[in-house]
Amino acid sequence: MSDPRCQGAGMQSDDATEPLYLQELRQSLAEWAAISSQMIDLLHETAGSERSRNWRPHFTQIVMAVQTFGDRCRSEAEAFGLWRVDGLEADDVFERIREQGQRLVDWLQRMMAE
Repeated sequence: MSDPRCQGAGMQSDDATEPLYLQELRQSLAEWAAISSQMIDLLHETAGSERSRNWRPHFTQIVMAVQTFGDRCRSEAEAFGLWRVDGLEADDVFERIREQGQRLVDWLQRMMAE
Protein backbone atom coordinates (compact mmCIF):
# COMPACT_ATOMS: atom_id res chain seq x y z
CA MET A 1 0.00 0.00 0.00
CA SER A 2 2.72 2.43 -0.89
CA ASP A 3 0.47 4.16 -3.41
CA PRO A 4 -0.63 7.52 -1.88
CA ARG A 5 -4.22 6.82 -2.92
CA CYS A 6 -4.19 3.75 -0.66
CA GLN A 7 -2.88 5.54 2.41
CA GLY A 8 -5.27 4.98 5.28
CA ALA A 9 -7.41 2.56 3.28
CA GLY A 10 -8.10 -0.53 5.32
CA MET A 11 -9.45 -3.89 4.36
CA GLN A 12 -11.95 -3.85 7.22
CA SER A 13 -14.80 -1.46 7.69
CA ASP A 14 -14.93 0.50 10.93
CA ASP A 15 -18.40 1.77 11.89
CA ALA A 16 -16.83 4.94 13.33
CA THR A 17 -15.27 5.88 9.98
CA GLU A 18 -17.78 4.27 7.62
CA PRO A 19 -19.99 6.79 5.81
CA LEU A 20 -23.49 6.98 7.23
CA TYR A 21 -25.14 5.82 4.00
CA LEU A 22 -23.03 2.62 4.05
CA GLN A 23 -24.08 1.98 7.64
CA GLU A 24 -27.72 2.43 6.61
CA LEU A 25 -27.34 0.07 3.64
CA ARG A 26 -25.63 -2.52 5.84
CA GLN A 27 -28.45 -2.17 8.40
CA SER A 28 -31.04 -2.69 5.67
CA LEU A 29 -29.33 -5.91 4.60
CA ALA A 30 -29.27 -7.13 8.20
CA GLU A 31 -32.98 -6.29 8.56
CA TRP A 32 -33.83 -8.17 5.35
CA ALA A 33 -31.93 -11.20 6.65
CA ALA A 34 -33.91 -11.05 9.90
CA ILE A 35 -37.20 -10.70 8.03
CA SER A 36 -36.27 -13.73 5.91
CA SER A 37 -35.73 -15.78 9.07
CA GLN A 38 -39.08 -14.61 10.46
CA MET A 39 -40.78 -15.51 7.16
CA ILE A 40 -39.36 -19.02 7.30
CA ASP A 41 -40.63 -19.43 10.86
CA LEU A 42 -44.06 -18.20 9.79
CA LEU A 43 -44.10 -20.56 6.80
CA HIS A 44 -43.39 -23.48 9.11
CA GLU A 45 -46.14 -22.37 11.50
CA THR A 46 -48.77 -21.98 8.78
CA ALA A 47 -47.86 -24.91 6.52
CA GLY A 48 -50.54 -27.10 8.07
CA SER A 49 -53.35 -24.56 7.88
CA GLU A 50 -56.13 -24.45 5.32
CA ARG A 51 -54.75 -21.17 3.90
CA SER A 52 -51.57 -22.97 2.84
CA ARG A 53 -53.44 -25.43 0.64
CA ASN A 54 -52.36 -23.71 -2.62
CA TRP A 55 -48.69 -23.27 -1.77
CA ARG A 56 -48.06 -26.25 0.52
CA PRO A 57 -46.90 -28.48 -2.39
CA HIS A 58 -44.18 -25.89 -3.05
CA PHE A 59 -43.24 -25.43 0.63
CA THR A 60 -39.65 -26.70 0.28
CA GLN A 61 -38.98 -24.58 -2.80
CA ILE A 62 -40.41 -21.47 -1.13
CA VAL A 63 -38.41 -21.97 2.07
CA MET A 64 -35.21 -22.56 0.08
CA ALA A 65 -35.74 -19.37 -1.95
CA VAL A 66 -36.35 -17.25 1.14
CA GLN A 67 -33.43 -18.87 2.97
CA THR A 68 -31.09 -18.29 0.02
CA PHE A 69 -32.05 -14.62 -0.05
CA GLY A 70 -31.59 -14.27 3.72
CA ASP A 71 -28.21 -15.99 3.57
CA ARG A 72 -27.09 -13.65 0.80
CA CYS A 73 -28.21 -10.62 2.81
CA ARG A 74 -26.31 -11.86 5.89
CA SER A 75 -23.19 -12.62 3.87
CA GLU A 76 -23.21 -9.30 2.06
CA ALA A 77 -23.92 -7.36 5.27
CA GLU A 78 -20.83 -8.92 6.86
CA ALA A 79 -18.63 -8.03 3.88
CA PHE A 80 -20.38 -4.78 2.96
CA GLY A 81 -18.05 -1.99 1.91
CA LEU A 82 -15.01 -4.27 1.63
CA TRP A 83 -13.05 -4.85 -1.54
CA ARG A 84 -14.77 -7.24 -3.93
CA VAL A 85 -13.31 -9.46 -6.63
CA ASP A 86 -16.08 -8.36 -9.01
CA GLY A 87 -15.20 -4.70 -8.41
CA LEU A 88 -18.75 -3.66 -7.54
CA GLU A 89 -19.24 -0.67 -5.29
CA ALA A 90 -21.31 -1.08 -2.13
CA ASP A 91 -24.33 0.79 -3.52
CA ASP A 92 -24.30 -1.40 -6.66
CA VAL A 93 -24.22 -4.54 -4.50
CA PHE A 94 -27.11 -3.18 -2.43
CA GLU A 95 -29.14 -2.38 -5.55
CA ARG A 96 -28.62 -5.87 -6.96
CA ILE A 97 -29.77 -7.44 -3.70
CA ARG A 98 -32.75 -5.08 -3.53
CA GLU A 99 -33.74 -6.14 -7.06
CA GLN A 100 -33.33 -9.81 -6.13
CA GLY A 101 -35.54 -9.21 -3.11
CA GLN A 102 -38.21 -7.57 -5.26
CA ARG A 103 -38.16 -10.52 -7.67
CA LEU A 104 -38.53 -12.85 -4.67
CA VAL A 105 -41.51 -10.86 -3.36
CA ASP A 106 -43.18 -10.93 -6.80
CA TRP A 107 -42.57 -14.68 -7.09
CA LEU A 108 -43.89 -15.34 -3.57
CA GLN A 109 -47.05 -13.41 -4.33
CA ARG A 110 -47.66 -15.56 -7.41
CA MET A 111 -46.82 -18.80 -5.59
CA MET A 112 -48.92 -18.07 -2.52
CA ALA A 113 -51.94 -16.41 -4.14
CA GLU A 114 -55.25 -17.78 -2.99
